[in-house]
Amino acid sequence: MKPHCVGLMIVMSLGWGSSGALTTIYDSGNTVDINNYLRILKERTLGAPAPLPDSAVTRLPTFFPLKTVGLSPGEVNSHDAYYPGLPNPLCVVGADQYSRAWLAANRQALTKAHAFCWIVQANSMSEVQALRAIGRGVQMLPSSGNDLITYYGIDHYPVLITQRAVLQ
Repeated sequence: MKPHCVGLMIVMSLGWGSSGALTTIYDSGNTVDINNYLRILKERTLGAPAPLPDSAVTRLPTFFPLKTVGLSPGEVNSHDAYYPGLPNPLCVVGADQYSRAWLAANRQALTKAHAFCWIVQANSMSEVQALRAIGRGVQMLPSSGNDLITYYGIDHYPVLITQRAVLQ
């Protein structure tokens, strides 16, 4: 081996130029601590959320009719958004005909994206079960959508919320 190669290997093995503090070049003000992401990755495996057994949905307390004041079926203006803490896409549906048609048309894409759907309007458990049949393979759970209105600024459904957009 040539002497200059040995010298170069010694210098590189000592970590020349790799030690020292990091320097912030630009901070947009939207800095997010990476430990939040690392914690999420350690707590769960990426991919599909654990499936809910049918028995978990049928054991839900009786709180029907379920209606979220401030959310109604209707058209949503799709727009860019930034929700970095959203691990999987979130869809919001109701038991109305518009939501049923949207869910049927988008079922495969929702399943592939591992979306989780909140059912924010249903009159009975049979309507929830009908939605689950239409969205076969998509995780769904009936729940009030009050927090969705506040956090995501939506007022109509069906809608899909991802880390980068609000879509219909």
